Amino acid sequence: MHYLLSHKSGGRRPHSALTGVVGAVFALGVLVSLYPSVAEAGVWTSFTRAEGLAADNVKAVATSDGGTIFIAVDEFNAGRHRSSVFEYDGIRFVNLSDRYATPPDFNGDSTSCPPNPNTPANAAIVSLALAPSGDIWVATNGNGVFRLGLTDYDHFTLCDGLGENRANSILVDPNGTVWVGTHPDSDVGGGLSRFDGTSWSNMASANGIL
Repeated sequence: MHYLLSHKSGGRRPHSALTGVVGAVFALGVLVSLYPSVAEAGVWTSFTRAEGLAADNVKAVATSDGGTIFIAVDEFNAGRHRSSVFEYDGIRFVNLSDRYATPPDFNGDSTSCPPNPNTPANAAIVSLALAPSGDIWVATNGNGVFRLGLTDYDHFTLCDGLGENRANSILVDPNGTVWVGTHPDSDVGGGLSRFDGTSWSNMASANGIL
């Protein structure tokens, strides 16, 4: 599918125009919430199941310095979430779960960590982040976070030191430190979690976070 965008000069508006930036970000958010799209020369190219994605509900998008795009999708069917992360190299979509003999369980149907009673029984992906190492970090809203490598992956939950299994956002800084915003919970904590490559530390209101 193609969507032609009207524009006066054929080029992009200057990024210094605040209203233009806000409008562009809003429009991109609306479109990405429906399906991933690529704008090139004023034309939107949209990708759906027909092009190889597992679902049309896109939850997060991240891109590498080399231009590879990573897309998290989620299908909700019969009361259950089924989330996947795809890699797009400009030619085809590849499901990253196919890398592994045992696929990562993003939705938490087989997690070994005792669940928090306040946590959804069936989670979904909410955010993606890329590390300088090339690892892809995946945050879920009930099953902690995952680190996807080329040949294996790691799963981190409350039992491993994460502040809460319900993540709201995730970021990897230039030094490779992982920051996860988690849902506040009166029973277990929540707040901001930081992973230094070895262990997790957590910061909440007691540390000055409002």
